Amino acid sequence: MFDAGFLEMLVIGVIALVIVGPERLPEIARKVGGWLGKARALVNTTKADIERELRTDEMRNMLIMQEEKIRDLQTSVENTVNTASQQLKERVNDEISETEALLKAKSEQPPSQHSVDLDESEHSEKNTADMSKKHGKEAADK
Repeated sequence: MFDAGFLEMLVIGVIALVIVGPERLPEIARKVGGWLGKARALVNTTKADIERELRTDEMRNMLIMQEEKIRDLQTSVENTVNTASQQLKERVNDEISETEALLKAKSEQPPSQHSVDLDESEHSEKNTADMSKKHGKEAADK
């Protein structure tokens, strides 16, 4: 509040003693002390309320900033998901197109070529089996 040193308090006490008198001085000092106590309590309460409001404002500002960060993060995640989804769709569509092109090319081949391919694969499997039997007999003979 206000700064009052020992000398100032002594002067106020002497003036109060002269004006009020020694009989009423203790009673008036008690009343003044009570008023000062109430004034200090009022000042402390007001300070606490102001500090609480300031902290509330700070917390509100922090909350607003956190909400903005969360919105930014959510937007970033949504953009990433959308980009990844689009890339995946493009890849799948490319693979489908390639597969369809291969199937179309294979269906356009003459049927005789399909049977030749099958005959050659059967023939090579037979040769592989004959060779493995031959090597098996040679190993058994030794």
